[in-house]
Amino acid sequence: MVTSFNLSLLLAGVLNALAFAFQFFGQAYTTASKVAIISNTFPIYTALVSPFLLGERIPFRTFFALFLAMIGVAAVGEVWNFKSINRGDVMNFIASILYAFYVINSKKALERMTSWEFVVGTGVISTFLSLLFLPIGFKFSPTPSAILAIVWLVIFPSALGYLLYAYGISRRGAVSSSILMLATVLFGAFTSMLYLGDRLSWAAWMGLLAIGLALVMVSREGI
Repeated sequence: MVTSFNLSLLLAGVLNALAFAFQFFGQAYTTASKVAIISNTFPIYTALVSPFLLGERIPFRTFFALFLAMIGVAAVGEVWNFKSINRGDVMNFIASILYAFYVINSKKALERMTSWEFVVGTGVISTFLSLLFLPIGFKFSPTPSAILAIVWLVIFPSALGYLLYAYGISRRGAVSSSILMLATVLFGAFTSMLYLGDRLSWAAWMGLLAIGLALVMVSREGI
């Protein structure tokens, strides 16, 4: 049961729902490679804002890790193939900024509550706000596989994933936590190869290596 409440908790829940909505609906108007890059630029904005809103002092090592990670994300998404910007790109850019402020407010909220309280609180807020988007993009066929997929998403990526995220960011800085969250790009690429049979270009492999190095550097950082 959530026993603590503050403005940062409310903002985190609202920002999470809005960021997901912008990213989800924006994906329909752009390419997957663009989404992979634009939606994962939020560590940059986190690094720009956290010194002012959280008072974080970011070591050079963390900045260098951030640089490596962004180079890696750009290579995996093949940024050189971008030829124009569309509304889907803009929506994902907005989502990335919202995610950055979500991370900032998560850190502030967790200074006054436990990880469990944070997950329950933001989960309730995000769920109720997300109900507003159901008439726009909700399509559901109650097949066994669809129901199983929803149960899986609720238990693992949502409940367990957010709980681990809250536990981790409560013990680290917002910037280093943002960089570590880019592990999703790394694991996503390997999962796509194992389960979907995707093949990565040499540039994508180099990008994954850069992201991996950034993760190692940040994991050894004290911030």
